[in-house]
Amino acid sequence: MTTPILKKVALMVLALLVCSEAQTHETNSEADTKPNHAGNPEAKSASNDHHAFVHPFVAHMGMPDEPGEVSLRLMSIQERNTGATTGGYGFHLEAGVIDSLGLHLRNDNVATHNRTEMMLQYAVLKSESGQNGLSLIGEVEFPTGATTDNQSKGLFGVSFAYSLSSVLNVDSVVHYSPDEKMVEWEIGFVSRLTENIFPVVEFRGESSKDMSITNSLFAWKFKLPNNNSIGIGYQIPTTAKRDYDSQLILQAEFNFN
Repeated sequence: MTTPILKKVALMVLALLVCSEAQTHETNSEADTKPNHAGNPEAKSASNDHHAFVHPFVAHMGMPDEPGEVSLRLMSIQERNTGATTGGYGFHLEAGVIDSLGLHLRNDNVATHNRTEMMLQYAVLKSESGQNGLSLIGEVEFPTGATTDNQSKGLFGVSFAYSLSSVLNVDSVVHYSPDEKMVEWEIGFVSRLTENIFPVVEFRGESSKDMSITNSLFAWKFKLPNNNSIGIGYQIPTTAKRDYDSQLILQAEFNFN
C-alpha cells in the first residue's frame, strides 16, 4: 500500500532537488558578482551559519528563531496501530518574537492528540551565531479535541542547542508537567550531508512513576530555495508501552523571513 506513495515521493524529491541545485548555483553566481560591503564580516558569517541547517523534523529547536523569522512545518501522517492504518496531520509553527524570545504552536497529530501546545522559549545563553545556547521554556497545553479533561496544563523546562561547525546540529528539550507529574523530553540530530540534503535522527519520550514511552524517528530533509524544505520520516516506538506501531510522515516546511 505504501509502495506507490514512496515512488511518488521519490520522484517529487528528485524533481525538487534538481530545482534546488539550480537555484543554489544561481544564488552563488549572484553572490560572486555583488560587492563586499563587509562592515561586520563576523556577523555576516554568523548569519550564514544560522541558515546552513534546516529545522529538526518534529522536535523543537533548542534556541528561538531570530526576530521576524516565522516557519511552519506541516506533516501528513500514515499511522499503523494493531493492524489498522489511519491518516492524520500535524503542524509546528514557530516564530522569533523579539531578540532571544520565540513562540511555538505545535500538535504532532491532530487526529490522536487532543491537546495543542503553546510554548514560549527565552534564550539565557546564546552564541554570536545564535546556533549554540541554553533557553528556558514555559508551555501551556490546551484542549483542541475530544477530551473529558477541559483544563489546560502547564509545563516548564529547559532547551539546549549545539552546532558542530556546519556538519551537525543538536537540539534538545526537557520539560516537566506538575499536573501529571511527568517528564517529557526530546533530542534531535540534524546532519549536513550536502548543501541541500540533511539526514535527521530524533528520540523523544515521556516518563512518570507508572509508565515510560520512547519513540525513535529516522528521516531525510531536502532544502529548497528560500530556506523551505520537504522531508520524509519513519517513527517507531522502542518501548513495550506505545501509542502506535509505526508512523510514516511526509513533511513540507515553509519559512517566512
